Amino acid sequence: MRRSILIFIISLGAIYSLAVGQLSAQQYLYDFGGGIGIGAYQGDLSRRGLIAKQDVAATLLTRYNINFRCSLLGEVAYQRIGSKMKFADNIFPAGMTDLSFSSHLANMNFGLEFNFLPWSNKFRYLNTSSFTPYILLGGGMTVAVKGKACAYAPNTLLGLGVKYRFTDRLSVAMSCQYQYSLTDKLDALDKGSERLNNPYQLKADWLKNKDAYYRVCLTIAYAFGEHCEYSCAEIPRGASRTGSVWISN
Repeated sequence: MRRSILIFIISLGAIYSLAVGQLSAQQYLYDFGGGIGIGAYQGDLSRRGLIAKQDVAATLLTRYNINFRCSLLGEVAYQRIGSKMKFADNIFPAGMTDLSFSSHLANMNFGLEFNFLPWSNKFRYLNTSSFTPYILLGGGMTVAVKGKACAYAPNTLLGLGVKYRFTDRLSVAMSCQYQYSLTDKLDALDKGSERLNNPYQLKADWLKNKDAYYRVCLTIAYAFGEHCEYSCAEIPRGASRTGSVWISN
């Protein structure tokens, strides 16, 4: 697991290095938006089979567009998680019967999005594309709430998705994000499910036997804060841009 974290950090640095190597900037610095979707839990009561129990999910996000390839993401997300023992794929110790849980998750995440294609609906002379697949790497904080009980822990974030910018300012995205929390208490917040916090009493390090979850969301975002490589006062009125040169009309 430590090797996986090292690979994760190295990959994040490599993606950032590739991204900042693209000198062409986005037309707008920021995106702000939100969306809805579905999510599911992976833990001690994970559902057997290919399809887990799905619950509602929602997200608010903002991006800082460094260039065509790279964006910094800030996100606040919500989703419900829950499961029942009769659907679980695990065999539990004697005495643990008819367990179930449900809770609410709130996430604050930060990450780096890397676009596989230069993403813009303009600047075609720079081989840009309105559509691009992308990968997201990052982390954040997870808070789980059930009644008066609460658990919180850091998390790691891995995401894949596609984005499409259909006007200068509006874009849509479909993403799947997987988050691994550093706690086993997301499913153990009430009296009936508290034994799901390390039910096998294993001596594990801080990275093993923890709860995870994922969500799939459709989002729409609005771009603002026009990027200007030069002082806007220095640009002649009515000028057009060719590459990095402004030409007076």
